[in-house]
Amino acid sequence: MLKKCLKHEWKATWKSMAGINGAALVLGLLGSLGIIGTLNNMRIPDIVVFLYVFAYVIILIASAAVTYFMIASRYYKSIFTDEGYLTNTLPVTSDQKILSKFLVSLFWAVANILCIFGSVAILLAPLLSEALKRTDETWDLLMRELDFIFTVLARELGFSSFPMMIVFMTALCFVSLVYCIMNFYFCISLGNLFSSHKILAAVLIYFGLNMILQVASAGISFFAALTGSDGAVFSLIMLLTALLELVLTIVFYFTNRFIIDRKLNLQ
Repeated sequence: MLKKCLKHEWKATWKSMAGINGAALVLGLLGSLGIIGTLNNMRIPDIVVFLYVFAYVIILIASAAVTYFMIASRYYKSIFTDEGYLTNTLPVTSDQKILSKFLVSLFWAVANILCIFGSVAILLAPLLSEALKRTDETWDLLMRELDFIFTVLARELGFSSFPMMIVFMTALCFVSLVYCIMNFYFCISLGNLFSSHKILAAVLIYFGLNMILQVASAGISFFAALTGSDGAVFSLIMLLTALLELVLTIVFYFTNRFIIDRKLNLQ
């Protein structure tokens, strides 16, 4: 049954999500072609360049905004609105409802990050290639120089090596994504407990909760600065923040499940 729930969520989201994230990749490709043309003495009017840069920045921001808006919107609509009457009559558990939406949301959140970075990489690829040609650098030499720079950076931040820093930061980013999605779900579920203005309540809960968490993060940073060595402060702060987010994610999940099972209040 979880598979059917996943299939339903995928069908409900893939067109809008693929469209906005695909647009970021397409604009990155168009910009890359424009840069190639410029490098080959093709004249592009300044107004076209300005409009492109403006549209590109807007699309990158919109791709992230739309992705997270759809994540929150799908959870709210499929559980707490008229659509929820159908969803909640299906022979599935609250765990399956939450997990199906969460897994699809997590996929699109990761896809959005990859599309944004991929778009920027495509855009800048011609400039990097041209820079290598003009300086007679080779990819091997460039990689060695970058490896040296990032190794030094990793050690300054308290890591034994650059690959260890990459693994650590990737794990932290994954935890943050999971926390972010469950945070949305938690605030929407709490907002549903109000008799009216549920969306407004969810938004206010979201901002209020994040203000509290900002204070907690400041406390974590202060604690880490007092207890950690100079090189390890950054990694200690990030680790403690991730642990806090992980604990809160578990609390959010079980709270969502309790509300769906015991306190569901459909419009």
